[in-house]
Amino acid sequence: MLKSILVAVDGTKASDAAQALSIDLSKRLHARVAGIGVLDRPWITAPQATPIGASYYKTVRDQAVLKRIDEQIETLLSQFEARCREAGVEYAAAEWEGDPEKLIEVESETHDLIVVGKDTTFHFRPDGGTSKTVVHLARDDPRPVIVTPDELPRSDKILLAFDGSLPASRAMHMFALLGLAAGRPVEVLSVAKTAEGEAKRRAVQAAKVLRNHDVDASVTVIESAEHPAGILIDRSRDAALLVMGAFGHKKLRDFFFGSCTERLLDACPVPLFIHH
Repeated sequence: MLKSILVAVDGTKASDAAQALSIDLSKRLHARVAGIGVLDRPWITAPQATPIGASYYKTVRDQAVLKRIDEQIETLLSQFEARCREAGVEYAAAEWEGDPEKLIEVESETHDLIVVGKDTTFHFRPDGGTSKTVVHLARDDPRPVIVTPDELPRSDKILLAFDGSLPASRAMHMFALLGLAAGRPVEVLSVAKTAEGEAKRRAVQAAKVLRNHDVDASVTVIESAEHPAGILIDRSRDAALLVMGAFGHKKLRDFFFGSCTERLLDACPVPLFIHH
């Protein structure tokens, strides 16, 4: 059962959605939630080409930017704490300084789940698309990650993509063991070249596993030779969450290096639960 959530507190719409989702999960499942803000000093003070004699002005500029972003992070963490108090959930909040990827990974070691907005950078400027911090966490962190879009959907249904692979099974079991489907219907979706045979059998078995955890699970098998990414994006539009392991008979780690994963992370209209 889910006991502790780590959420990245940034200033983007997606990060705001991540905080809202984390607080909701904390309230429903009686879990603790911890907010983390990161002052990315290495990025702010990184060497840049400057005219002769301009290094002093860069130093002054860097200090001003550090102070401004530090104040922004403090404000966001205070607002996060206020939201938690209003929701009546157990919480903590802290600001760290350094590389966001490394710091979130270190802090996540004492938590069950990471929730992060898809464009989280802590840079307080629009970089566009999915941040490299999020890609790193989804690809390399051993803990499950939920990546949120700009807005949370109004739905209770959960879509679980399942292809029978080891990573897909791990994602399904972790999702079930954390209790994230409590009181919500789950549709197990398999995309295969044929809607019968092994793909259907494995999807049915996956649904049985979920039912062992008192989850209301149904099965859908879509016959298609297309890559699952587009199908998953389309089918998830009426869902509250997409649970993802591996698709298209590829290992999840390989899948993350391709354009299809970028498409899912960028275009998926609902929060994306990823585990490998």
